[in-house]
Amino acid sequence: MCCCNCRRPINCYNDKTRYKTLFVLHTMDVIFFIIRLSLVSSDISKGVSNTMNFLIPILIFDLIGSVPLIVCDILYVIMRHCIKPLIHANNSYPWLWRLGTMTCIRLHCHKDRPQGILLMRIIFIVCSFLLRFICFIIAASCSARFSSECTAYAVIAGFGLVSSIFVIIVELVHFFRLWTYNPTETRNSNEGSYAHTVSGETRISKTHRCHLRFIHYSLLNDQTSEGFRYSRCQEKIDCKSQSLHHHLLYHSLETEHEFNFDKSTENEKKSFIAFYETSKNEALLIAQNGFPYGDKIENTAKDYLHLKKGIFFTRSCSSSTAEAIICVRLNLGRAKTILSEEYLDLDQCFGMTDGTCDTIYVQSTRRFYLRMPSQIEKWIVTINANVYVNDKLDGKIYQPCL
Repeated sequence: MCCCNCRRPINCYNDKTRYKTLFVLHTMDVIFFIIRLSLVSSDISKGVSNTMNFLIPILIFDLIGSVPLIVCDILYVIMRHCIKPLIHANNSYPWLWRLGTMTCIRLHCHKDRPQGILLMRIIFIVCSFLLRFICFIIAASCSARFSSECTAYAVIAGFGLVSSIFVIIVELVHFFRLWTYNPTETRNSNEGSYAHTVSGETRISKTHRCHLRFIHYSLLNDQTSEGFRYSRCQEKIDCKSQSLHHHLLYHSLETEHEFNFDKSTENEKKSFIAFYETSKNEALLIAQNGFPYGDKIENTAKDYLHLKKGIFFTRSCSSSTAEAIICVRLNLGRAKTILSEEYLDLDQCFGMTDGTCDTIYVQSTRRFYLRMPSQIEKWIVTINANVYVNDKLDGKIYQPCL
């Protein structure tokens, strides 16, 4: 049976298909560059002085626009298919990985916004396209002025630009694939297997306004770094970043963070990073509808003020049985510390009008209990390994970039 679907011949949201497509398109760029280089060299060797003002800029711009891109592509193929199988360490030769993935330019804003790292790759490819487009314009001008000169180059350059446009499109898909990842998506698989989420829908099409995104577990720092509780952030436990992406991608989730309410500033209380370990089903429901409200004591009506009892947050994730981890940014508000859960009475602290406090920190268990769901401002959901999801993202093609 033929595996080709004429209605959807190339599914570039599928990771394996997209990688093969990029490999073919970048290889075509190399072939077109070799042909262009031979044509412009042939025209220069003719020694026609009137065309030199066109040919020399074409050669220079084409070399600048093509050679760095080709070198990076070759380096990436060597690193992934030759070096990586021999050296299984994830942090080996980081600068070579960054050069091969065209993400060697790191800005200060990338610390809190790692989405910008892959954007640097796209910018690099677009700049290369613009230089080759300039070469095409110059070649077309030369051909129009001197008839046969540069005509062949202009034709080949035109075909090369079409190939480059497809490269840019697939690279944009590569970018959005990562940052719009949805574990309930079914269209990204070539197998076409459909599974239902807990809500009864085939996929989550609309999420809660506080839900930032899903992050695949293979991109978490604990999955990509070497060493026990290793942090790739230079500031380590002294890091003041308030970015959820930064804590997931560059810090260890198992690192214990001591917190002292007396010494903490108001900004730290308003942007407090913590984790909630839960099941996959509840994590998907939270992504859709937000954190659940609690019930009144009489169980006669829904309590639309207080957070559901039993939900607590921690500063580290040490449990290996949790199916999902939700990284949240909290506004602690009025915080209160108690020594043990033996003396914990949420109804007394949270039940009266606006309550006596907004957050309770249990020192013995290092758990945080919140009064209202509105204190949870933003969150990112990650489904752990060995938990079935519809869409399995291939994190290996993104790890060297981030």
